[in-house]
This record gives sequence, structure tokens and C-alpha cells, in this order.
Amino acid sequence: MEESNLVAFKDYQPMTYLVDVQVPQFAGQQGKGQVAINDRPFLIQRITHIITSAGVPIWLLIQDGIYRIDWSLYEQKRFFKGAVPNAVAQFGNARTGIWLDLPSPVAMVGNETLHVGVMNDINRGADFVVQVQFHGIEQVKNV
Repeated sequence: MEESNLVAFKDYQPMTYLVDVQVPQFAGQQGKGQVAINDRPFLIQRITHIITSAGVPIWLLIQDGIYRIDWSLYEQKRFFKGAVPNAVAQFGNARTGIWLDLPSPVAMVGNETLHVGVMNDINRGADFVVQVQFHGIEQVKNV
């Protein structure tokens, strides 16, 4: 039987890339972070976010989602037009556990860096950390 060059489901595995972004406490200020994608193609299907803090249990943190998440390749190629949307409106909410898939998956060729900016929309009592997670599938081997 002849070997096929077609891509099969077995050629992909679930993958999640994480980036922790330190966000200043005052409204309008922004923290930045980045995460490098492996050297294999990656298809982003969903982006989630949660407020975290070292030494504080997650269940004690208020998951208000009152911040904006700007993500791009090379800090210039964005996947939306206009103002940066609110995190809850764009991706869903950790408080409810309801997450929104991207309108269409975003394909990355590998060896690329995702740049993430998180802008605080309200004044808070202290700086905080937002963990942004990029979920999808990654090619296991080059075909």
C-alpha cells in the first residue's frame, strides 16, 4: 500500500501555551508578556484568562475580567480592528467558566512569538497578574 502525504488526526496533539502578565493597579495602565511557540505548526482555537497571584489561592481572587487583552504576532499583526475588546466579551469569563471559541482558528507556522498586553480598566488596590492561555492543537511531527 502506498504511504499518503495527507495530514491525519494522529499527527496533532492538544497544546496550551501560557503567559503570566504583571498588570499595574491603575486604570489605563498595561502590562506586557510574550510566549514562544514551538517549532511546529500550532492552531489556536481558544484563549482563556484568569487573575492569579503568588501565594493567594485562586478561589480568593475576584475574577472580574475588567481588563482588556491585546494579542498579536510581532507586536503588530493583530486579529481584530478598532479598540482592544474587553476580555470577558472577547473570550469568556473565569467566574462563570463559559469560554468562547475564536470565530475561526488562527494558524501559526511555529517558531513565532505571541505578544500579549493586558490593560487594566479600573483602579485596584494593588498590581495583579493575569495568566493568558492559548489553547489549540500542535503538529506532533513534520509531515
